[in-house]
Amino acid sequence: MKLDLKKRNQNQRVLNHLIFWVITLFFLAVTNNIQVTSLNYQSTLIVSLFLLPVHFLYFYTIAYCIVPKYLEKKHYTKMILSTIALAVLVLFLYRLTEIFIIGPYISLINVDQTIVQQLTNPYHLINAFEKSNLIVWFAVSIKFLKMWHERKQLTLQTELNFLKAQIHPHFLFNTLNNLYALTLTNSSKSSSIVIGLSEILRYMLNECNTENVKLARDIEILKNYVMLEEIRYGDRLDLNLSITGNLDNLYVPPLLMLPLVENAFKYGTSEMLKNAWITINISVTAPNQLKFKVANSKPLQKNQNSEIHFKKIGLKNVRRRLDILYKDAYQLNIYNEDELFAAILEINLNNKCINTNGQGELKNHHKQNGQY
Repeated sequence: MKLDLKKRNQNQRVLNHLIFWVITLFFLAVTNNIQVTSLNYQSTLIVSLFLLPVHFLYFYTIAYCIVPKYLEKKHYTKMILSTIALAVLVLFLYRLTEIFIIGPYISLINVDQTIVQQLTNPYHLINAFEKSNLIVWFAVSIKFLKMWHERKQLTLQTELNFLKAQIHPHFLFNTLNNLYALTLTNSSKSSSIVIGLSEILRYMLNECNTENVKLARDIEILKNYVMLEEIRYGDRLDLNLSITGNLDNLYVPPLLMLPLVENAFKYGTSEMLKNAWITINISVTAPNQLKFKVANSKPLQKNQNSEIHFKKIGLKNVRRRLDILYKDAYQLNIYNEDELFAAILEINLNNKCINTNGQGELKNHHKQNGQY
């Protein structure tokens, strides 16, 4: 699967290069035809074809040799000096091509000047410098723009992985503490917690390493977590969980809703000795609009944890992940009332702002020669 994806990416890259150079060839032919009116279009096309290898040499040396060798290591002086030396070399190669190949082809041989005089003629040197640099630096600009975009994507993906990784130990420690408390009392519910915990851990380890997971599967894990907490609190907790709408063929980032539910249990229910309640509503409406609401009772006596309930890492992570993934395609509203905490999340699942597929290829990109 990965090999097929890599091969497709390589084929697409080759195709992009071919398309770019074909467009460049016709662009050069048109500009040469405008400048040299004595030549027909076919002749200027062939002249441009003679000069294309010089453009190849110029661009690919910069893109695949100079930039990867010096830019990544921040050797800017060496990069600038190497580029200048290459530009001078290409300039004279361009003139040599004009003198020895293009001149005889179009029957334009200057017998009044020596080769050195033709080669160093200021007018022709300036003209050759402009023509040799225009196309190549346009292509290099595209390359740098693509490199900047890929670095930005990689940075965002790294941040997403970091945010997601913070969820795992936080949840795991809480659940293990619950399990430990039950084993001390030789509770028969310990086995149910072990089974539920193993299912969640299997999900975290094997299925959460992807960009998206099925919404139905993520909700299934959320239900497992709620079941574990329900076992822990027993009759102390009045829990309502409702799910409506068609969940088929919908995908979400893994564990996106779990921190909100975990906060409800940790900072609401755990601080109340009785009459604790939590309500969780998950609904999907057309077109692919996900609405998630979690509300929980609030302790009568406020403490420091309650005051900073919605400033915890879990909520910050959720909001930051949403900012990166959905930008303006979501709403997260927090309500901190006298008797309840509530969080309402609405997402348009069709409007994802960042595509982090191919992360492995993106990392490898910076270990190899530059590509555009």
